[in-house]
Amino acid sequence: MSQGTVIEWPVLFALVQQFPATRGKRSSFVDDFISMWEPRSFRLKRALSTGDLDDADVVLLSIESSGHMLGATTLEAIAGMVHTCVKKGDTAGAVRHLPRLTEVGHETCAELVRILGDG
Repeated sequence: MSQGTVIEWPVLFALVQQFPATRGKRSSFVDDFISMWEPRSFRLKRALSTGDLDDADVVLLSIESSGHMLGATTLEAIAGMVHTCVKKGDTAGAVRHLPRLTEVGHETCAELVRILGDG
C-alpha cells in the first residue's frame, strides 16, 4: 500500500475493514463523509458568520473525529486549528483558516474517491 497526499492509507484501510462496504468498494462511513462534506462546510461557515460558536464547535468535533478515523491527518489538523480559535472565542481567527479547511476537505473527498472508487 502507498501513502496518499492527504490520506494515510493504512488508517483508511483499517477503517474500511471495520466498516465493510455496503456496495462497491466504499463503506457507508466513507460514503457518509463524502456526501456530508458540503453540508458540514456550509454549516460551519454559517455558524461562524452568525457567531454561533456552539454549533461551530459541534461541526468541528465531527470533522476532526471523522478525519482521524479516515486517516485524513491534514484535515484533522486544520480543523483542530479552527476549533482552537472557536474555543478561544476568536471567530476572526477561525474564519481565516476556513479557505484552507475547505480546500483540504475537497482534496480529502477527491482522494477517497481515487482510492476507493466512486461507490
